[in-house]
Amino acid sequence: MTVMEKGPKPADVEVDTTKACLQTLKLKETSNSFSGVEIESPEIDFEDEEKDNEKLSVFSVYKNMKSLCRFETFKESHSFGKDTLKEIEIEASSIMQNELVAQAKEKLKSSLEYENVAALNNLADSFYLQTLRVRHWKVEHAVESLKRFIKFRRSQEWPLRADPVHSVLETNMQFVLPIQDNSGRNVVVVRYGELNLRAGSIKDFQLMTQFCLEKATANNPSSQRNGVALILDFSQCSFGMLRQSSIGDGKRGVNMFRFFPYKLKRCYIVNANRLIQGTIRSLSMLSTAAVKSKLTFVSSNFSELHSDISVKGLPTEYGGKLTEEWKKNW
Repeated sequence: MTVMEKGPKPADVEVDTTKACLQTLKLKETSNSFSGVEIESPEIDFEDEEKDNEKLSVFSVYKNMKSLCRFETFKESHSFGKDTLKEIEIEASSIMQNELVAQAKEKLKSSLEYENVAALNNLADSFYLQTLRVRHWKVEHAVESLKRFIKFRRSQEWPLRADPVHSVLETNMQFVLPIQDNSGRNVVVVRYGELNLRAGSIKDFQLMTQFCLEKATANNPSSQRNGVALILDFSQCSFGMLRQSSIGDGKRGVNMFRFFPYKLKRCYIVNANRLIQGTIRSLSMLSTAAVKSKLTFVSSNFSELHSDISVKGLPTEYGGKLTEEWKKNW
């Protein structure tokens, strides 16, 4: 029996395809890799235009999962411990901070290709401070992060400091909650069901997400130290929506989170149907244990959100008290 003659519903076909892809891969977890898919240090790869233009589907996601799912964190490839007395001393001294910023500027300028040097004029000292703070005041690590960030932004022809696309802003697909969670983190919400390509391209919506990350971390030492939480809302989403995207869009969506200097501490998956949940869980198999630990699948009563974030700062659709009117003015 073929699907064309008589068979399962489209969603069931997608599930069968997902299972088949996983069975083909026969992934076996090891300390740092899985058979067939090695986890390696993040590098930017936008060289294969033909592959990037391929439409997203369950099959194409799994076929390209190595490039889509390099979720290794910066911390896992660099030695970090708890805050040292030296870090505490730096936090209390603006003089020491300014000295480290000057060192980072000099090292970054000398290590960049000529065409990228001019872009440094658009980086404020506060952004150097943010990157240094996120990288525990280690100049070499901060410079490495800044190089990756600049290379990624230039590869997408994005400015180093994101400006909101106003037509996308009005869709309220992305926003920053007005309060921090119980751990002192700012919270960014992305509602994929609100994607409206009449308001802008997928790339425009992704740039808006970058703007929200910048808003959540800029000039905010608390969020730079404690990290950021993400709420990814898949309400009204289906794999049919994937056909509006390409593999290049997916890679950009992953890389925009990987190469921005911030700490992702928690990622809440909200309103995801069984198919989307299963796909996210399957893709997370390619990630390290540290990355998996950041994922929280939220139940229908949103209890996981309520335990971490006050209902006063949550939208009504998550059982909170923020109205739609607030979103229009955030």
